[in-house]
Amino acid sequence: MTRHFFIFSLVFVTAAVNAGAVTKTCPAIVAQSAVVAPVYDIAALESPAPRVDLPAHPQPAHIVVAAWGPNLGSMDSPDVQITITCMDTGVAVTGVITRSAAYTGAAAKNVLWRPRITLDLNLTQQRATLVSIWKMRLTTGVDLDHARTPPYPELKYPFRFTTTLP
Repeated sequence: MTRHFFIFSLVFVTAAVNAGAVTKTCPAIVAQSAVVAPVYDIAALESPAPRVDLPAHPQPAHIVVAAWGPNLGSMDSPDVQITITCMDTGVAVTGVITRSAAYTGAAAKNVLWRPRITLDLNLTQQRATLVSIWKMRLTTGVDLDHARTPPYPELKYPFRFTTTLP
């Protein structure tokens, strides 16, 4: 009897943490919606740095983008708070991650994940800018300027990533 084993990259996406009809109208972009969800995917964890994914063939006036936050762990709350702020040339989306103040660096039974903010955008200009900003705050309310999620290297906060759309 021959046995075949398959390895799958499992993707577990929970229900959206922050979702809804945002409808933020800015000079260069109208943000129709923003949805935040934690993603537990081995492939998504390969690169620890935040990034923005653009579609391969975006429509001229409509685009759905994914702003990926840093790799996080069990010590971090999946309840990532987001705000969208208008800029002259586009929008800035800020994700605030909350880390347990009781966390002291232990990595036992650490479940790795990363936040993904999916934005549904309508561009009102030919080119626009998306700035994704990631901040980390302790449960005590103190903002962190650096943090480490084992086994990844330390990151400095706030982390900013700028992308030109489309």
